[in-house]
Amino acid sequence: MRLTFLYFNYSEFDKLKAVYEALDKLLRQGVFYSRRILFNYYANSVMLHSKFDVLQQAEEFGYLSIKQKNTDHLHYLNNYSAILLRQGKIHEALALMKQSFSSLRSTNNLRNKIGFMAFYIKCLNLNGQPADGEKMADSFLRDNAKEVLAHRWHIFFVAYFQALVLQEKYDKLLRACHKFHLLPKEAEFSKDPRRTVGTTVALVLGNQSVFSGRFCHAQVLSPKLAFKVTGEYTQGEDFPHTDTVYYTNTTFRRTATLTTPASAGKFHAATEFGLDRTFKSLHGEAALYYSLTDKADVIVSYGGNPSSFLAQTNAGRNQIKDWTVQYLHARYVSPHIFAQVHNTWSQTDDTYAINQRTKKYLSFKDAGFGEEEARRRSFSEQWFGTTTTAGTALKRGAVFRDASRRLNGEVQYNNTFGIFNLVVGTQYQRDMANSRNTYLFDRDGDIINQIGVYGHGELTLPAHFKLIAAARADQHDRYGFNFIPKAAVVWSHNDQSLRLTYGQGIAAPTILNLDGYLFGGLLIGNAEGFTLGDGTVINKLKVETIKTWEVGYKGKVTPKFFVDANAYYNRSKDFLSPAINIATNGRRVTKRGNTRITEVVPGTPEAGAAALLTYVNFSQVDTYGADLGLTYYLSNTLSLALNYSRFGFGFNLDTDDLNNDGNKDGNKDGKVQKEVDLPINTPANKGSLAVNYSGKKLFGSVFTRYVQAYDFYSGINVAAAANPTLGVRENARFGRTWNYGPLGGFTTVDVSAGYRVNSYLTASAQVVNLFDTKMREFVASPFIGRLYSVELKVNLPAVGTK
Repeated sequence: MRLTFLYFNYSEFDKLKAVYEALDKLLRQGVFYSRRILFNYYANSVMLHSKFDVLQQAEEFGYLSIKQKNTDHLHYLNNYSAILLRQGKIHEALALMKQSFSSLRSTNNLRNKIGFMAFYIKCLNLNGQPADGEKMADSFLRDNAKEVLAHRWHIFFVAYFQALVLQEKYDKLLRACHKFHLLPKEAEFSKDPRRTVGTTVALVLGNQSVFSGRFCHAQVLSPKLAFKVTGEYTQGEDFPHTDTVYYTNTTFRRTATLTTPASAGKFHAATEFGLDRTFKSLHGEAALYYSLTDKADVIVSYGGNPSSFLAQTNAGRNQIKDWTVQYLHARYVSPHIFAQVHNTWSQTDDTYAINQRTKKYLSFKDAGFGEEEARRRSFSEQWFGTTTTAGTALKRGAVFRDASRRLNGEVQYNNTFGIFNLVVGTQYQRDMANSRNTYLFDRDGDIINQIGVYGHGELTLPAHFKLIAAARADQHDRYGFNFIPKAAVVWSHNDQSLRLTYGQGIAAPTILNLDGYLFGGLLIGNAEGFTLGDGTVINKLKVETIKTWEVGYKGKVTPKFFVDANAYYNRSKDFLSPAINIATNGRRVTKRGNTRITEVVPGTPEAGAAALLTYVNFSQVDTYGADLGLTYYLSNTLSLALNYSRFGFGFNLDTDDLNNDGNKDGNKDGKVQKEVDLPINTPANKGSLAVNYSGKKLFGSVFTRYVQAYDFYSGINVAAAANPTLGVRENARFGRTWNYGPLGGFTTVDVSAGYRVNSYLTASAQVVNLFDTKMREFVASPFIGRLYSVELKVNLPAVGTK
């Protein structure tokens, strides 16, 4: 028996076959004969012959294994039924399950009981009786939901959902997914190497020099131990685009004379220096799974992801060079308790701000420095002088270095008490920021702690109602205490569901918003507030808050037509601004918190900083919107899906309230300018239409997307229609950027298709932006043209299987 157990787990079926051939001879001779050993031999022979795909012999052994009823009888029945189904003997399998139903009541083995029910429902489905399968599943789940979720939820819900799909009860399927939290469980299930043994390899090729490869190998080492290794590599090249750098070298400023006019300096409209449009990313992970008990696992994983790419920010583009993130993650998972510890490391040495490096490079070239020296020194210095000898170099670095760490921990408990479901937990986060003094203050290692507690409760009421309440409380070293409550009332009945929800949320400032120190003190985080020369105080950052009311409906209008609709109303306060200059209208910045700015930024004149970028809170505004989703199933394999979103803005935006002055420019016209002071940067209307097909072999989709044109203002970036009030023109320079016009304003079509050749091989292809529509979705980025790719995916069985 021990050899059987080991050889099955290690997939060494040839060795097991030799053992059983010898055992068969001994049993025929009556050596160490007992009925228990004999029927166990029959049952194991069923599984062995099924592995070699000798199904007729497996069926014969299956028939013999159920002749005697013992504590494993239900387990043997399940195996025998599976063999009958594999041979297409669906009527015999159903008859067997019906004859044996009384055995279900006489066993206390939950694993075998759930397996029996799953096979019974599957037999009913295959015999054209999915309604009976649904009733049986509902009845069993009503009495045994906790046991199903704790033991063999996957095999049970596969059979149950098959019964619902055959009757086109898709909404009931979705409700069950939500009620029993199956999507998170499925995500974890699919990651578990004990359930997805084998190797998967996929290769992708496309235009723009795109190449991608990924693999996953999972293997069981023992009944308690398994491991999984995954990896993915992607490379390619962005579409051409130059984000022109506008720079005036004021060192060459001159006043007017009798013979020469005045000049503000040497002006440049330069191509980005050091631009690299290639992108590449490598990701790998190794995970070890250990079962403490049948219901409790410990999972430890380690992974890393070095990547290089172009990143858009509201201050210009960054050239990310080999930025690596590594993590070590340990989890304890059981039916009622979940705990995890997550440690993350971040590392980069060569990332830089492209526009800042370009300016520094030009400062050296203007003064007559050679190419090699200008290139080398542009990473860390800027030259203030008109010649190589008449001037000085200041430390104005363009490089970002990082050696930061983050530690996270969480403990969670969940349980069901009759009609009440409860989830409670606590989380801890410790940020240890270390930019090596390139983009943060890095004081005392810049350690920031945050601790929080949360709870979620669901109470089932009569008349198909449910009350949901949740809350979270956090204490943060920088922005203090925050409490976030949420509540909902849900009514569900006969594939229809209505909900009314209220919730509060926050958008917390990042560490860069709070403690940033970039470009020699030109941009400084606002963790302490600022004082201007006229006494004006710029308050320190606090969290952005939002209150949301939402009403929604989801339901099956007809057996094939489904609707998902919701509408929301938001009240937002204390928006987080992009980086803005607070030294306006001739006012200089004199203090950060209680520290003089001359101490914060050495070399600043005693009068204060004439220019300083930072982040501020501003404004209170109401927004509203609605989303509509319609799905129609033409058949079990073909469906149509329509989605539409409407976003509205500005119910109560008071343009006379200076608290809404987002860029703190003193509102030269005495009004708040909505486009600049409070840009929403999202389209008012967008929608999509999809046709999806998924058969046994062939699958594919046609996806059409519409995005209305919209203006985008953020930091130095502008993508907007002409606005005479602001001096904005399309296809023209505006400030420090080139305005190509609004984003969006396009309709695109994507197509994809694939073919499952067999259980091992799948081939697919896709074309994004089929008609090569002129499409621009982000500022400081190119117009996206047609993209096409092909993929070949191979699934190999576990090592040792046949």
